[in-house]
Amino acid sequence: MKSEPLPVIKDRFPFRLGTTSFILFDDYLPNVRHLAPMVDDIELLFTDPSDNALPDLAAMQEIRSIAERSSLSFTVHLPYDRDIGASDDAVRMDAVSDLIHVIEKSRSLEPSAWILHPFCEWQHFGPDGPPGEWMDRFSSSIDLLLDRGIPPESLCLENLRPVFNPLENLVKGKGLSVCLDVGHLVIYGHDLGDFLERYGSRIRVLHLHGIRDGRDHCSLACLDVHVLETLLAFLHNGVTQRIVTLEVLGQSDLDESLRVMSRYIPNGQSGL
Repeated sequence: MKSEPLPVIKDRFPFRLGTTSFILFDDYLPNVRHLAPMVDDIELLFTDPSDNALPDLAAMQEIRSIAERSSLSFTVHLPYDRDIGASDDAVRMDAVSDLIHVIEKSRSLEPSAWILHPFCEWQHFGPDGPPGEWMDRFSSSIDLLLDRGIPPESLCLENLRPVFNPLENLVKGKGLSVCLDVGHLVIYGHDLGDFLERYGSRIRVLHLHGIRDGRDHCSLACLDVHVLETLLAFLHNGVTQRIVTLEVLGQSDLDESLRVMSRYIPNGQSGL
């Protein structure tokens, strides 16, 4: 039985709609080739900072060439588990060094945003957030990243399991942006309305994915419709063009997510 053709979503929304570089079980370049005709943006998941895991110079040049031909943009997800607020100074500086290495390797792609998990020791400290000492170390490490010439608004802190609000003053004080991961928000019971009210003007990137049996990064069909429609209303009413990443990790979840999104293509922008 022939499968239904996928809806066309490229250049159909008032935001840049994309997905991750881990759709095919393959390297970065084949994923970029595969996805370029389908999406506006690709989130390059650079989870491993070692040179043998990152695209080499020739692959980076080809990725950039594909982007130029396809009106494609990128966000770069920096390595997930580097604690740049660690109490051990050697651990902290190694973490900063790894992030800087990925930033320098990906700079030629002119990413719209670099996404940073504020991974930290205080994930185990309860609802009051991080102690002042961690915040001081984290703030100093952020300064080292910004010293590499990244525009502050291009560095996006992503909400994780702990409460995000303790980072609010740091985000505003340094002019950083926010990456709203909707799956994280929902799965840990955080308030969407409060988050949008606090950070709406600073949200540069949204990660959209569903939740199935307590597991996130599933198809958008598994996200509560009210949550999705609240976010789409927020995106349509903004004056800034944001990036929305369907943060799924396989073709079937991407296909299903694209079908969900096609229901919300604005009038006059047929996706069929």
